[in-house]
Amino acid sequence: LAIITPAMAMFVTKLDTTSMIANTANWSVVPAATNIGEFDSTVSLSNLAAMTLGGNLTLGGLQFDNNMNGPLIIRADGNLLTLGTNGINMSAANQNATLGCALTLGGAQSWNVASGQTLTVTNTVAFNNLLTIKGTGAVMLGWTNTGTGGLTINSGTVTLGNNYSVGGRGGGTITLGGGTVQMDGLIISNAVNVTGTTTLSNGLNSATFAGNWTGAGTLNLIEGTNSTFTFNGASILSAFTGTIKVSDLQPASGFIRMSA
Repeated sequence: LAIITPAMAMFVTKLDTTSMIANTANWSVVPAATNIGEFDSTVSLSNLAAMTLGGNLTLGGLQFDNNMNGPLIIRADGNLLTLGTNGINMSAANQNATLGCALTLGGAQSWNVASGQTLTVTNTVAFNNLLTIKGTGAVMLGWTNTGTGGLTINSGTVTLGNNYSVGGRGGGTITLGGGTVQMDGLIISNAVNVTGTTTLSNGLNSATFAGNWTGAGTLNLIEGTNSTFTFNGASILSAFTGTIKVSDLQPASGFIRMSA
C-alpha cells in the first residue's frame, strides 16, 4: 500500500549578502519556485537595508522571523518578484519590511503581519490572484497596481495610498471582512463587498466610492475634519443590505454625500 503525503514547502535561508539572486552565494540552497525565502538573524543590519533582487525571482513565499537584525528594505532595481501561495508571513516578525521591487501575486495568498509591525509596498503589485490580509499589524499599498484578483481585508490596518491600489475600475473586488482601512483623498472605483465589521477612515481629505457595493456587514465610517465621503451614483448601494455607521473626528465636522 503506497501512502502519498502532500509535499511541504521547503524553507531556504537568506545569507548575509545584499542580493537575492537564486544561487548558493545568497541562499542556503538554490531556491526553487515553491520554496519559502526565510529572513532570520543571518543577515546583518546594513545588508537588510540595502537588499535588491539582482534578477527576476520566483518564490513560494517569504517569511520574516522574530530575530532579524533590523528592518528589511528590498530596493527597486528593475527586476520582478513573484510570490506563490505561501504569500508573506510576518506573524512572528520583530521588524518592519518594505518591498520596493515590482511584485506579482503568482497564486492566491495571504499576507499576515504581526501587531506593531508594518509591511510597506512601494512599487507596482500585479493582483493576478486574490490577496487576503490577516494579522493585527499594518499593510501599506501605495502604488498604481494592476490585475483583477481582488483584495480581502480580514483584520489589521490597511492603507490604500492610490486610486488604483487594487487595480481601480475593472480591477478586483475589495472585500471588507474586518480590520481598518485608511484612504486619504482617494476615488475608489472597485466593487466593494462588506462581509464583516470594518472601520473606514478618510483622514483629512474627502474620499469617493464609484463602484457598486454588496454584502450585509457593518461599515464604520470615520470622517476627518471638514471632509466628505461620497457614494457616486444613485444605485451604488442598491445591493448593499448591511449597516453604515458614521462618526466624525470632531463633532459635526464631516459629511456623507449621495451623488446621482
